[in-house]
Amino acid sequence: MEFRPGFRFSAVDVVILIIGAGGSMVAHLAGSPLCFALAFNIGHFFLFCNVFRLPRSLELIWATCFVCLEGSRLAVGSPSLFAVISITTLVTIIVVFVQCRKASYHGLLWSKINPDLRSWFDQKKAGDHR
Repeated sequence: MEFRPGFRFSAVDVVILIIGAGGSMVAHLAGSPLCFALAFNIGHFFLFCNVFRLPRSLELIWATCFVCLEGSRLAVGSPSLFAVISITTLVTIIVVFVQCRKASYHGLLWSKINPDLRSWFDQKKAGDHR
């Protein structure tokens, strides 16, 4: 286990962002309402995985909220797109805030938000007897 906190960006991330942006553009050109969902999710993938580095549990809370709201919007036309964006943005802020308050926070600005991360990591690593 290696100590590598902070913002991260890899070649795989570039590929995912390009494929996601391309898919969203194709969906838009085809007139599909899924173009918003693709773009919004790809943006959040980058935010959650690379910027704030959320654990899977917080990502799944956000994803469940988004899928329920957007699925309802696409199926029955309610809530509005504005409501979907507003509510999921609020959930984004909440899950990022929750993550930043954890002793394990290791995303963007970790040294200011969580200056004790190194000692937490060393303790966690010392307890790992694999």
